[in-house]
Amino acid sequence: QKYDELSNRRVDNTPQNHLGNPITAFALVKRLVRDWPLVLNLLVENYVLPNHLMHLPREKELQSALRGLARLKDVYNLSAAQLANGIIGDFQDKTIMTASDCYDMGKYSYKQMDFHTSISWFNEATKKIQNGDKTIQQEKVLAHIFLASKFAGCLVPRQTNSNQLLQQLLSEFPNFTLNHDFSHDYSEALIKNCTSIREMKKKHFSGDDEKYDMIYSKLCLGDFNTTTSRLRCYKKTRIAVVD
Repeated sequence: QKYDELSNRRVDNTPQNHLGNPITAFALVKRLVRDWPLVLNLLVENYVLPNHLMHLPREKELQSALRGLARLKDVYNLSAAQLANGIIGDFQDKTIMTASDCYDMGKYSYKQMDFHTSISWFNEATKKIQNGDKTIQQEKVLAHIFLASKFAGCLVPRQTNSNQLLQQLLSEFPNFTLNHDFSHDYSEALIKNCTSIREMKKKHFSGDDEKYDMIYSKLCLGDFNTTTSRLRCYKKTRIAVVD
């Protein structure tokens, strides 16, 4: 029963559709990284895996897929809502992102300290949860919206609803605790240590990063004029070998 549930989570299993669209390609990588270990746990202990199943994608490849979707969004000026619903420009793929997918995208943007983008992804995850998607717990999403909102107010001072989010989290999920990776962030957010956040942003991201992103976007959009190198001639002289 568990195996059938995992197998049917994605309704479209045609390789062309999985690999021909970045959203479905991401879904495939995520399924191999996250779902495949669950399938392995269902197998008998003495089952020997075929060699071709020993080299499936790992978490590193999943992070690369997340980075690819984030770049796609930035380069083509797409909204989180568009990508979440399978819309890329004038094309709409029938495979949409799950609440868990949006949550993963939000966490990726959060780790890049792009807090406003992460909030938009977490909001999309919330919408899907409210529509019956149970691929991620609401309390996890709400906790990350609180963190991202608090830190976004540090980098760009403005009024945020982070205090309301915290009250909602504590009242609706009093027993919720963040995992170890984000417990420090939670402590920083509670005391609103903006100095620490600004220093981290400055340390990890420089003007060179923005310049690289600009060049990358222009190359993807075909707006970057490359110069053709000049033809150069070289004279090569053979050296005689003396015995």
